[in-house]
Amino acid sequence: MRGLWYFGKGAWVVRDGAVVHVSPYFYAVGKSRPRLKSASWVEEADLTPMEFDGLRYVPADGRVWAVYVERPGLVPRAREELLGMGYGVSQSYIKFALRAAGDLSLKSGPPDISAAVVESMYARPRVLAFDVEVAGGRVYVGYTVDGEDVAIVELERGKRVGEADLPGDIDYAVGYNSWQFDWLYLPSATKYTLKTVHGYKPHIDLFPLFSGGFGPSLGLAERSYGLYDVARQLGVHRELGLADVELLRIKRLRSRLAHLSAAEAEEYLATDVKVTYRLAARVVPILEGLGAAVGGNAMVVAQVGETASPGHLFEFLIHKEMERLGYVLVDRRKEAEYAAGDKVRVRAAGVFCNVAEYDFSAMYPSLIVQDGVDPTSVRECSDGFEVKTTGGSRRVCFEGGPIWRLHVAVLEARRAVKAVGKAADQAVKILANSGFGIYGKRAGWGVVNEWVAAYIVQKTDAIHADLWQRYKPVYGDTDSLYVQVRDPEAFLEEINAYVADKWRGPFGARLGLKLEGVWDYLWIPVTEKGTPAEKNYVKVGSGEVAVRGAALRPRGLPVFLRYGEFYQWAKALITGTASVSELLAKMEELPLEDLFIEASATLREVLFTREGKPPKALDASRQPWLALLAARHAKFTAKYNSRGVETSPDEDLDAVENLWYLPVSTRGDAKAYILLIDGSPVAVEYTAAIDPVRGRLEVKRRMAVPMAPEQVRKRAKAVVLSHPLFAQLSQRPLVDAPRLTG
Repeated sequence: MRGLWYFGKGAWVVRDGAVVHVSPYFYAVGKSRPRLKSASWVEEADLTPMEFDGLRYVPADGRVWAVYVERPGLVPRAREELLGMGYGVSQSYIKFALRAAGDLSLKSGPPDISAAVVESMYARPRVLAFDVEVAGGRVYVGYTVDGEDVAIVELERGKRVGEADLPGDIDYAVGYNSWQFDWLYLPSATKYTLKTVHGYKPHIDLFPLFSGGFGPSLGLAERSYGLYDVARQLGVHRELGLADVELLRIKRLRSRLAHLSAAEAEEYLATDVKVTYRLAARVVPILEGLGAAVGGNAMVVAQVGETASPGHLFEFLIHKEMERLGYVLVDRRKEAEYAAGDKVRVRAAGVFCNVAEYDFSAMYPSLIVQDGVDPTSVRECSDGFEVKTTGGSRRVCFEGGPIWRLHVAVLEARRAVKAVGKAADQAVKILANSGFGIYGKRAGWGVVNEWVAAYIVQKTDAIHADLWQRYKPVYGDTDSLYVQVRDPEAFLEEINAYVADKWRGPFGARLGLKLEGVWDYLWIPVTEKGTPAEKNYVKVGSGEVAVRGAALRPRGLPVFLRYGEFYQWAKALITGTASVSELLAKMEELPLEDLFIEASATLREVLFTREGKPPKALDASRQPWLALLAARHAKFTAKYNSRGVETSPDEDLDAVENLWYLPVSTRGDAKAYILLIDGSPVAVEYTAAIDPVRGRLEVKRRMAVPMAPEQVRKRAKAVVLSHPLFAQLSQRPLVDAPRLTG
């Protein structure tokens, strides 16, 4: 591994295995040297500020000062001091790890992105994948460096693994949800470090990447972030020869961890470690490519991903390029809103046969490049594209510029690295696609320009609408079109010729579509209003079934469907080779545990929002977990304070738990669920309330009684029939068919 990364304390970074100090800084813009209580020192920088004039960033009067602080956590305080005194600020939101690594590597400006990414692919970092489990007062640490042989170290609770007990000749140690818990049992000074006989090594936790802003870019389609949920979505378990049902069997062992035999505990821990290794083998090369593109490494990107999205990397490149040219862009927050155009268009509901799917290749990056889009060069022009925001309506044009050239370099890099491999292509794809959302960032500081952001989304929406009217697709979504055509290849040539002619930009014709495939069937459901559903559909092709849309995914279905048979049943129902009544009959024969819905989470995730704050309301996703707390305790209380939360009775908030449940009554004050506890079904009725003002959550049990197997089967069938796919494709539904929420 090359470069440096944040140690996790003060302003210390690790470089070549040793800890060194780097002073955090950002820029202030004003007429005179600022005097700050929170600054260590201030020095003038030979840079020119560029401020937003209501349309674009332009050079402005004022001097630029580098403001240094003692530790990264003081940057927000110094920023607020400066803003209160009337100063502008620049780069005040850039993550310290990225700043430190980039300053070391990018002294002369952004790298040759394609060359840097390609070079990173040949490094082949050595990864130590590990997992820690606690059972029966003992601690078990499993690890592997080859993905095959798993070593297991047994410790007394409260003890740590010794430095010499783990391989030290590695580039990265990788865990899952390991920054919360596991690192406490490793030879670590901070959650980001692993201390070895070869010096400090970076410790990457994959969980924040998948559960945060990087998740969709890394391939997640569902908001389900347990280790095995992520593995199933990405298909990595199949590399281990594990089918979905086998993965579920091993996952179920987690709920009985304290009661497992030695062989079962070893199987569970070894599988966790192997799955983590396979995920790392997928993700670390992508992170390395992204890191190389911004002057960092996989660890730096992981530290950025803990709280930020991939767009943060592109913003950093913008700042470094502008600095190279002698400028700093003054930080802004979004002030105006605009209609984005959802680009979702549906011709009708129903089943369509022989449908060709066409996708734009890098639609947003390509538009930026061909139209010369740059937040420093936007201007009003009578023949420009009309952009509408809450700040008014303007016809705008662009003239390219330094930031546009950066977009060009990234898009060209995407084309250059395709032959290198999937990881390199994915890394540059993530970077390229992150470069348009930054201009309309919803929250926080950044390189914000609402006119640029609105131009990108509104013009691409106009292009999509034009193709919709001209070619009459059956469905269109974001950058895709589904069209019934006789000759898919001939149609591709026709539509691309039209797009190149009609929507050519001043810097050429870069927009184009590709044929993703031809589907035998495309099923579009209806909403509760009777209109065709948007963003929810099923595609059936030769050997493949693809389900799109949160309302149609099997996450809220019993595990026998979610972890195995859902896609087969979807295909059979759409093609008419099976009926819902056959599915219901099969449910009579299944073991009870296969009829429950399964979920994984930590109680900290239940008691806090993703931003780490107490929830203002108890939404539906939290209710099954509150039922679990009611099953455990007649009364459970969580009191929020400045340090976090205190629970009574005490609960381990950071242990990942598995839950099996069926909803019974989810409306009104009293709610009821059937839970599978120690292999037996239990009906739990409870009330739960949260008072955000007092900072108090309270759960009270009203009833907890065993449930008969026939009641469980009846409830499981009702859950299946509440799913839109089974409800709407049922020939003779047993209940009124519910429709998608529209």
